[in-house]
Amino acid sequence: MRLVESFWPQVRRKFFLFPVLLLCLICCYSNTYAAHALITLVRFISGEISPDKMARRIGWEEARNILRRIREEQGRDGQTVVRVWEEVLMKNRNKLGDELWVVYEQVCIAALDCQRFDLVEFAKKRQVSVLKAQNKIPEAIDKLNSYLREFMTDFEAWTELCDLYLSQQDYQKAAFCIEELIMSNPHNHLYHQKYAEISYTQGNFELARSYFAQALKLNPNNIRALYGCFLSSCSLASTSKSKEKQANVKYAAWAAQQLKEKYVTVQSEEATKQTKILETIDKLLESITEKASN
Repeated sequence: MRLVESFWPQVRRKFFLFPVLLLCLICCYSNTYAAHALITLVRFISGEISPDKMARRIGWEEARNILRRIREEQGRDGQTVVRVWEEVLMKNRNKLGDELWVVYEQVCIAALDCQRFDLVEFAKKRQVSVLKAQNKIPEAIDKLNSYLREFMTDFEAWTELCDLYLSQQDYQKAAFCIEELIMSNPHNHLYHQKYAEISYTQGNFELARSYFAQALKLNPNNIRALYGCFLSSCSLASTSKSKEKQANVKYAAWAAQQLKEKYVTVQSEEATKQTKILETIDKLLESITEKASN
């Protein structure tokens, strides 16, 4: 109340906002967000905060908390949800993590309440999620393909489509999805790693080795890519010609040495001795070395 009294001369000149202030005062006793809103409103009325500054005050974490509070209170404040989404969360949706699909649903309902049918296209992703939960994978793939014809730069959708194809063992189409992702972001080591794993599954060990190597170049600490490089090199050393065998044995030996160093770095000496995987790597490397020398 002292805060309101300090700004009373300015507030009095804006008498038309009395009902808003009164409502905020009533809500303050039960809602901390309303208290914060009241303080911000009074400072705005007094001229301390300009409209531009007021619009820039809210960050993505506060925006996320606003939507959480609305969900927890089971409110249907569609205009607030749509505004928070468009002004803050839409461009920061990757930060929402597992909460993203819940927010999609909340925004979709709010958009319908506000007759913002241009935002209801989030609804298509929700349909894919429902079909996937019902184990209707072919239908989910068709729906997601339809969505990507309109929104070809939605990389999250390409990733989901790749996983759906992999669940159906359609490796060729899954590889195509990853190719789209690599073209969009060639510096993401996980895309190269996933493409290499698909190629390895298809039996294209040379292509797999190349992309595992690229993933390691982008991220030398990628243990999964190191294993992939080792296994694809071992496979090539067992099947390729004599000159290529020696080269692939060297690649496999290098990858094996890198793996050993990684284990020694993060484990004690005793734990390293008990790690059977290192023993398996040594045996496999010894086997392909003998085959290459014969």
